[in-house]
Parts: sequence; C-alpha cells; structure tokens
Amino acid sequence: EGPWPSTTVDTEITVGCNGVVSLISVADPGGADDSVLNCIKRAVKAQAFPAHDMPDGYTFQYPFTLSP
Repeated sequence: EGPWPSTTVDTEITVGCNGVVSLISVADPGGADDSVLNCIKRAVKAQAFPAHDMPDGYTFQYPFTLSP
C-alpha cells in the first residue's frame, strides 16, 4: 500500500538445479519497508529460471531499482 519508494534494494538469490528459487535474501534494503521487501521476495520466488547442473544451486546478487 502507498507509493513505492525511490531506492535500490540489493538481493542475493539462489536458484536450485531445477530452476526454482530456493533462497532470496536482502543484502541491503535501501530503506524500503518490510511490505516492499516481501513483495519483491514473492515476485522473485514465482519466477522460473533455467535449469542447470550446479548441485548446490547458483547464487547471484541482483539489485532492484525502485521508483514511484
């Protein structure tokens, strides 16, 4: 609810070998409140990524730049 903040949220995402997000953590919330962070987490967990052959998953950092 309310307007989106103007900020960048830095995340770390781990994708399992089946292409499903197994973990998303927020490295720097950029001042965004919990409702915004939870929205980002839900949206990322719903995404399908390519399957791969890394048995421990593939972890990468991704910044989300938000603006109203």
